[in-house]
Amino acid sequence: MSRSAWIGLAILTALCGTARADWAQNPNQDLFDLSIEELMDVVYTSSRRAQEASQAAAKVYVISEETIRHSGAQSLDQILRRVPGLQVRTWLWGFTNTSIRGLLGGSPINERLLWLVDGVQINDVRDGGIWIDLTVFPLDLISRIEVMPGPQSSMYGGNAFQGVINIITKEARDVSAGGEYSLGAGRDNTILVSAAVPTSNGPLESLLSASYTSTDEHRLVSDHSGKDTWWMRGRSDVGATHVSYGGRTAEINYPSIFANPYELYAEHRDELYFNARHELDLGERAQLHFQPSFHHWRDRFWNFGDVPGLQYSQSSFRLSGLIQFHAQVRESDRLTLGAVVHREEYAGDDFRASKQDLRVTKKELYGEYEAGLGQRLRVLLGANIRDAGEFANDENVALVHPRVSVLLRLTKTLGLRGVYSTGYRSPSWWHLFVDTVDAEGNPGLHAEELRGLELGLDYELPAGRASAYCFSQRVKDGILEVYDPTLADPDYSQYGIFGKFRPIQATGEFNISGLDLQAESELLGDRLTAAGAYSYLRSRQPDARKTPYDAEHKFSIFTHAKPNEHITIGYGLHFVGETVDAELEYAPVDPGNPDSGLIGRRPVDAYRIHELTLSYTFAKGVGLSLSAWDLGHDSYEQYLGSEQGGNLWLATLRYGQ
Repeated sequence: MSRSAWIGLAILTALCGTARADWAQNPNQDLFDLSIEELMDVVYTSSRRAQEASQAAAKVYVISEETIRHSGAQSLDQILRRVPGLQVRTWLWGFTNTSIRGLLGGSPINERLLWLVDGVQINDVRDGGIWIDLTVFPLDLISRIEVMPGPQSSMYGGNAFQGVINIITKEARDVSAGGEYSLGAGRDNTILVSAAVPTSNGPLESLLSASYTSTDEHRLVSDHSGKDTWWMRGRSDVGATHVSYGGRTAEINYPSIFANPYELYAEHRDELYFNARHELDLGERAQLHFQPSFHHWRDRFWNFGDVPGLQYSQSSFRLSGLIQFHAQVRESDRLTLGAVVHREEYAGDDFRASKQDLRVTKKELYGEYEAGLGQRLRVLLGANIRDAGEFANDENVALVHPRVSVLLRLTKTLGLRGVYSTGYRSPSWWHLFVDTVDAEGNPGLHAEELRGLELGLDYELPAGRASAYCFSQRVKDGILEVYDPTLADPDYSQYGIFGKFRPIQATGEFNISGLDLQAESELLGDRLTAAGAYSYLRSRQPDARKTPYDAEHKFSIFTHAKPNEHITIGYGLHFVGETVDAELEYAPVDPGNPDSGLIGRRPVDAYRIHELTLSYTFAKGVGLSLSAWDLGHDSYEQYLGSEQGGNLWLATLRYGQ
């Protein structure tokens, strides 16, 4: 066993030995029992339990329901642009990849982030990430979003490589008694219908919701483009037990870009899920938390890559179980211990012949001890021990991943937070075994590792808050995706398909450092608020060149005003600096002529996005809103070869909100 493994085991052993019978006060107030005012200063994601944001082991940015309602954002990726350090790139209309603090151009599947809904992982089994599109999650169902930047494997294991995004949904008490309903229409024949109805039967409270979205998308290149999505979701709460269940069905005609003018490519996706959570009080000072979950995905592709008659099908599921013990150890100390088991299975004919039926069991142990040293200083020590399964190829990766946080209260309104944390990410099954006309896996890949250090200040303003964080990260054995012309299949050349994309393992370390700033304040009470965020990022490959699509400068400003009780106006501006594209760096200028030279690296221009929302309330619970995204653009590129349509608008009639 490695030295780091022994250290991690010693930490967890010490944590277990520290638990004593002299518990103090209630250690684990449930997030669902807090008022709206208390929620503004409480986060859940850092330690899998509700705690004051100022006492969390890592910085957590919160996007509230009010922020979502007053923004011009119409999808999840758009609202996430407000978070410092989080960058977004749309590479097909409605298909977007995100990253936190670098490596945006590494992959379109968002697998370096851990995506949660109410604390439950939704990263899929095949790709390791999620596909973000217009309807990946209805914004009307979201109560808040918590974004925790930096490597978080000490608490969440794999995929929590660059950070964690936790979407916390509404429960019955968040919706008016008569329900919430909306009907929207917008550009590109977009139609949106949603309903959320609360019910109550004694101690049982439930929220049943449904939504339907249809859009043709921009069709700049081809008329073959569009999505239809149906979403059903239920949530029931009774005492300390919380259950959610539902599913999604999507019909997608893949949108075209100039690099791939699709005319036939289509997909059908079904998802089903069931999650439960139960808290068991062990006296007044300790608690057990149980969380089983199940998630199933099924995909069918027709005319894959625009090859007539080429079909693929996939089916996968994840069955998970989590148990967590939390207790107050003395008045100022807290202990958290947990264990997680994931059972994952995949069957699909888009993988290599010997890898079309895969099964793996992943196991993790984690722990965190929070110690108060006087009135001003807190120290948090955490670690994760994991067994990632037989396909991880990570024999040389550390078995234990620690996190050390130091919180110092300098004054009543000013706090200092220093964090050292680590992360790992095993290659996804897609990276290892895919074999399609446009991509090929690499079974020799092994896990990436990340070490991060950050130091920041959090300041409570008289009517708001501000923060400034600097960070430095080292990524070892990073996985990148490049175009490889040597993988060309002559059978597909007649369809304009030359070569394949494939993942490769970089040697050496990526060096990433930067600065994240954020401020928000009420200027005239709730009548006028303003907020802003700025990020500086210096991201370099092992050869010291810039990493693809990582903008050095990014900023956002937004404000909303409420002139009277009927009218609300919101405006936002997002700026993303110039970047570089390297996906075709080694591709020939003329695929049919190997002597034509290579395309090489290409510059990507900076761009701005303007958002605007206007809302008018006719009577209590009845209103009309007009939201606009990307004002002032006819078309432009966030990803080379993929035109964005610009000027996306949506008019929505709402009842009960």
